[in-house]
Amino acid sequence: MELLQFILDFLGNPLLVLTEIIRDYGIYIYLFLFLVIFVETGVVVMPFLPGDSLLFAVGLIASTTGQIDIYTIIPLLVLAALLGDNLNYFIGKKFGDFIQSKERILFLKKSHIEDTEKYFAENGGNSGDLKLFINDYNLESWWDNNKKVKSLINWIKRWESDGETKIDGIGTQMHVSYILNEADQKKQEESIVNMFELLAASGKLIKITELDMGIVEKAFGEGIKTELVTFEQYQKMSDFYKFIIQKYFEIIPVAQQYGITQWAATDSPADSGWRKGQPIGLWDLNYNRKHTYAGFADGLAGK
Repeated sequence: MELLQFILDFLGNPLLVLTEIIRDYGIYIYLFLFLVIFVETGVVVMPFLPGDSLLFAVGLIASTTGQIDIYTIIPLLVLAALLGDNLNYFIGKKFGDFIQSKERILFLKKSHIEDTEKYFAENGGNSGDLKLFINDYNLESWWDNNKKVKSLINWIKRWESDGETKIDGIGTQMHVSYILNEADQKKQEESIVNMFELLAASGKLIKITELDMGIVEKAFGEGIKTELVTFEQYQKMSDFYKFIIQKYFEIIPVAQQYGITQWAATDSPADSGWRKGQPIGLWDLNYNRKHTYAGFADGLAGK
């Protein structure tokens, strides 16, 4: 009865229970929290545990009393969740067919599983349409002859060599900068072409996932601020956008094209954490179209 009451109290008021555990057991609170998150995510029948409210309670205690160390508890609970997720996956993979072959196992009814599958089939889309992508940056790295994209393709081959792993596509982020130094810019353009050729040869679906563009005087230089960019420089950026998009459509076979996502709708504000104060958008901060918009659109239109 005491255990049942403890569970009910924990479900009803996790903050109070955590406070009492800290008072009575001290450092063992970390073990308790690890086990709760692990069990909630890893044991199929335990999703009722108050994981979300528990995290709020932990954060409140850490920030107000310091009785829980935030730098310890965050990696600990991340580890617990990852291990729990993997255990849950293992249970489903190992025993899923067995469970579905039985009319009932405890409170798990075959009819409930069938009703769930029917619901998702009608309303949740086709799971066969889900695609697993590896998304990475600097795949267009001209300074090392595209070593990163070559390495990534090699790793995908190794992962898939087990006969079970399947990677459907590769995402290339492409946070690029137009380089005013003509020699370096030419090398960058050649490397982008080479990247697309390597990606096409991989046979995977290919998506440009985070395309945006700054502008620099020389390779690896400081990005030029928006207010200092000239009309001629904007035109060069526009032409570079057009070049990138056209090469994507020219080199990547139609069957492998999975789309292009532009990363920043507007220029970066002066207080932004990403490319602070730089002209990375297709619109300015007042949502007026820029020259780069035209280059991006022409690339999509094949002009």
